[in-house]
Amino acid sequence: MGLLKPCLLCGDDAGPGQSRCTDCRPKDTRRRTRAQRHRPSAWDRLARRMCKLSPFCEWCGSTERLECDHIIPVSVDPSLALEPLNCRVLCKTCNGIRGNRCTDAERQAVHAAIAARKQRQAIDRST
Repeated sequence: MGLLKPCLLCGDDAGPGQSRCTDCRPKDTRRRTRAQRHRPSAWDRLARRMCKLSPFCEWCGSTERLECDHIIPVSVDPSLALEPLNCRVLCKTCNGIRGNRCTDAERQAVHAAIAARKQRQAIDRST
């Protein structure tokens, strides 16, 4: 049996493992249909596609525990969150070592690749 804790807001019994009582707990305002709950997000689809295209870690070559990594972190530039040219496949270990930072060379390479793609698209549209 867990220890009973007082609610952080009103002091009443919050219940075992809870920090707020049922009256003070924030209500879930998201309205999601059954289909939405089971549909993968855009990031999930992109990550799955990237791992299929590159089935190994780009740093160490491992094929175990692969993750899709943002080269320029989303915290630095949220507009590049779903940009495939800002993604690469790393294993969980390498991604953890890398953390939430990128070098200027990596940043410039991503922006150059995006600019090159835009230029190619502009040429394709004009022909």
